[in-house]
Amino acid sequence: MARRRMIHTRIWRSEKLIELSLRERLLWIGLITNADDQGRGRAHPGLVRSDIFPLEDVPLTEITQALLTFEDQDMLILYEAGGRPLYQVTNWWEYQGAMTWAWPSDYPAPMGWTDRIHYRQGNNVKEENWAETGGLDDPTPEDSEPTVSPPRPQAEPTAKAAPNGNGNSNGNGNSNGNAEPAADAPPADAGTLPPLPSTFPQWQETVKTSTNRPAAIRGMCNALYPGLDPPDYGRIGTVARKVGGWGRLVDLLWQHSTRPPTGDLMSYIQATAKATGPPGDSGESSTDITRRVIQELQEEAAHANNTS
Repeated sequence: MARRRMIHTRIWRSEKLIELSLRERLLWIGLITNADDQGRGRAHPGLVRSDIFPLEDVPLTEITQALLTFEDQDMLILYEAGGRPLYQVTNWWEYQGAMTWAWPSDYPAPMGWTDRIHYRQGNNVKEENWAETGGLDDPTPEDSEPTVSPPRPQAEPTAKAAPNGNGNSNGNGNSNGNAEPAADAPPADAGTLPPLPSTFPQWQETVKTSTNRPAAIRGMCNALYPGLDPPDYGRIGTVARKVGGWGRLVDLLWQHSTRPPTGDLMSYIQATAKATGPPGDSGESSTDITRRVIQELQEEAAHANNTS
């Protein structure tokens, strides 16, 4: 398996990286160089320390906190598979796309992630998704809002029909000359707007087929949570990545629409996703997993000290 990794020079001017401590920056580069060809690795804090700081007594709590910070900054995806905490570098293919060969990972991909595989097995070359971009499905940059068509202007009520030259309206209720249309006249495009989805499958299909999924999700938020401020487009894309993809976000928004939160909608949805986990998962969030691992290691160390 190849182990050459690309560290771009602009990493030193990354706004996310310069906010980290020196040891966190070193840890971040270590995670990249130790990741497999798909940008994945074990997120167990003890294993991370042994790989990157083999001769330093770095506290496991510090490594755990750094991993959680990387996740909050959308630098990593922390998830669990087979009872093991794992990490996925989110911008892996942006910087490692020049690799000639990329072997399959020993670990399953997180939800919504596409691997790029290209390796030689004997005299045959195995290839999967190699011509594709790879990475997260339909990622949306946080710092840019997608282009959205402006809302269709609504016709404003107008004054009643102006009288004709004699000061009176004509017999059929319409005025002559330059009179404005009646106040109750419908807008010219009335009836041409498509109806909003009213069922979960309809919302699923709407978001799935949309060319602007953040805008579709925002429309869903406006329809299902009318009393809450609509989220920003960049925030929608971030939460979609963190909860496991656009389909998972649609599912969570629909599930909780009967009991809407009083605070920020996207924060509530993200917290709910972490508490419940993806369908079929153990229910532990990545934060819970790393903290549980640390607690188990501390208990083992305490037990060893007591028996020695």
